[in-house]
Amino acid sequence: MNYITKVAQVCFTMCIVSLFCLSSCDEAPKKDEPGYENELRGSVEILCDEAIYPLISSVKPTYDSAFPDAQVTLRAVTAREAIEQLLTGNAKGIILGRQLLPREDSLIKAYSLKFPDMYAFAFDALVFAAPKTAKVPDTINLRDAQQYFRGESDVNPFGSSNPTLYFPGVQSSVYSHFLQYVTAGNAPKKSLVNVGNSDSVLLMAKNNNAIAVSLLSRTLRDSTLKNIKIGFYDTSGNYIAPRIVHQANIVRDYYPMEMPIIGILQQNRPKLAYGFFTYLSKEAKIQRQFNAAGIVPGFATIHLIQD
Repeated sequence: MNYITKVAQVCFTMCIVSLFCLSSCDEAPKKDEPGYENELRGSVEILCDEAIYPLISSVKPTYDSAFPDAQVTLRAVTAREAIEQLLTGNAKGIILGRQLLPREDSLIKAYSLKFPDMYAFAFDALVFAAPKTAKVPDTINLRDAQQYFRGESDVNPFGSSNPTLYFPGVQSSVYSHFLQYVTAGNAPKKSLVNVGNSDSVLLMAKNNNAIAVSLLSRTLRDSTLKNIKIGFYDTSGNYIAPRIVHQANIVRDYYPMEMPIIGILQQNRPKLAYGFFTYLSKEAKIQRQFNAAGIVPGFATIHLIQD
């Protein structure tokens, strides 16, 4: 067997954003006072993209055990709400299943702001998942899906039964990545059904033998579902044949729809939020848990078996 080692070290820190002025002139609490906060102690609420909320919740007990004096609360919201709360100064930190969108980047630049601190935790993947009993193909060509949803073809790549595609709403990171990879940022010309959240997407797909636009972290361990394999053309024009939807193939660029999981801090780098994000992005125990969940750790050395 030949082994390839690929290092996915994508932990990066950008300049602190000046979103608003702090108005409080109160003296900071002393170390022994109840309100005292540092990187290991205190309380903070983190807004978490609902698409990846189960994944982040699953690793949080490891952090809680390591830092019993830290009370970090996760609240599930849409990706768009998380960004809005961050930019208005109402969120100390957010966890997203995507990067900032061009319109969000433009808004920040229009107000002469800088990007907040960012941390790369892991890499998930956008998937088309269907019940194993559904009469849909096991593989598709991404180009066929692009032409269909861009209105350039009437041939449904998911089969002549024209199965319904369910997605978790236009404010979701899942929808943002669907637009990025399938429709070049434009609204799809063929209909998808909005069911409000990622849990409902999977439920509706199972109940109707339909297709869920979802994430690998949500579908991989579900024995009733299959993730549809995707063939595609890479940036050099070479055709990459469909392969099993697996973290190893994401690392090797054999799967076309990678999805980053990142943390973004508020402008004044709240101490406990900073400690929490640093732990998620670099602690080996957490990174191993991301790996065990079937996605790609953001800070790890991965040993791959060449097919």
